Amino acid sequence: MEPTFTGPPTNSLMDKFELSFMNCIHCLTKEESSSGSDKDEIKIEVENTIANFIDLARQMECFFLQKRFQLSCLKPELLLKEENIDLRHEIARKDELLKKHSAKIVKWKDYLSDTSPAPVNPQSPMNPSQLPPYPQMQGPQSMGPNISHQQNLPPQMHQPGFGVTHRPPYSQSMQNPLSFLEKTTNNIDMGGPSRP
Repeated sequence: MEPTFTGPPTNSLMDKFELSFMNCIHCLTKEESSSGSDKDEIKIEVENTIANFIDLARQMECFFLQKRFQLSCLKPELLLKEENIDLRHEIARKDELLKKHSAKIVKWKDYLSDTSPAPVNPQSPMNPSQLPPYPQMQGPQSMGPNISHQQNLPPQMHQPGFGVTHRPPYSQSMQNPLSFLEKTTNNIDMGGPSRP
């Protein structure tokens, strides 16, 4: 077994912690010797040194927590001062974050204003020429809504003149989807089928 680091005898917890850390580093980084040391031996040594290091780390944590508690009892204004400093740093960090977000927002607004078309004035009336063209159906396809409606009806309702009025194909004067909807609803009898 390799010798561990030892220093001058000391009772200081910090010195013990430092020696334990050095032992951990040495144990983890040492090269395998030619003496053929068993891997199980190395594993046990590593586990022991790390367990010792963790134990000393917990003792150090308890020591500092006790000192902090004593300080908070004797001088509470120091804790308030420390909290104020922390809050100032946090506010400064969040201000920087807000500045970054504001810069990104300005950048994206510029990008969107460059790519979007000029906005339409809501007070000005829209000309039919400004509306997007609605695809017009030609020939037998123009009766598509009526045909699909008839296909969903029971067989006795497929008879001509039963609940559906037939009109000539839609005219080319349709300008928008609302007129298409109006024409479609006009072609369907809204009163429902009559019973014989």
